[in-house]
Amino acid sequence: MQHITPACPRGTDWLVVTNGDNLYDPSFLGRLLSEAAAGGGADAVAFDYYSRFLRPTGEPCGRFAAAQGRGSCKPNLMRWCQTDLAATAYRWPKFVGREGGDNMLFGVLDKGISHDGQMAQQAVARGWKVRRVDDACLVDHAPSPQLCALAGRVWDDREAATPHATGGACVGAARAAALLARAGVEEVEVPVAHDTSFGLPEGRLALRCLRMADKGQWGQMLEFFSKGCEEPPPEVVLEEIVEGGAARDPEPPAA
Repeated sequence: MQHITPACPRGTDWLVVTNGDNLYDPSFLGRLLSEAAAGGGADAVAFDYYSRFLRPTGEPCGRFAAAQGRGSCKPNLMRWCQTDLAATAYRWPKFVGREGGDNMLFGVLDKGISHDGQMAQQAVARGWKVRRVDDACLVDHAPSPQLCALAGRVWDDREAATPHATGGACVGAARAAALLARAGVEEVEVPVAHDTSFGLPEGRLALRCLRMADKGQWGQMLEFFSKGCEEPPPEVVLEEIVEGGAARDPEPPAA
């Protein structure tokens, strides 16, 4: 916070924080402003987004495949494992406490990789008004399987996420061939979940994906991600955000 506050002009309205490798659809900014002005205003706008963690407790490669009755994006539910800092815009005066202090512990919540989810949960618990953009995937949590498929590259899904690694990578054909030549690695083709954001085509979008052939190794994903990371059923909506209730998910793993 001590670095962010002086960096933004006093008249700043909205803040979006990214580590620089995330991408935004050209319509993102316009949609943010329209959502901010609608429904009596908002303190935060949560955008659904493309992510390699679409269904993080699912099987390798299949966890981001298109599925009947499932959405195209990762739902931004403003809680740990169901949000990303780059996919949420916060109203600047509220964020920096110019409308009353909230005692928000930005960036010092734990020693792991879950700062953004914990911060989002705090905002919800304090009754911040949140609007959710759930009809388009206007943020790309890079690297994503969707843009990997668009580029004609190959997704490497052999390794699970850990507190020190993001899990999954987009690789070129030569690297994919070298990995596939190793013992125990298999290639599958999946129809990746997507909409038409970022210039993606309508209809089926195929993605070549590498994973370990031994299904006994797939449980590593479940060892890192808790049950709270499972993709919510399609009928689940942001009732806890609309009503200002606190999300109560299991604590994230320590680093």
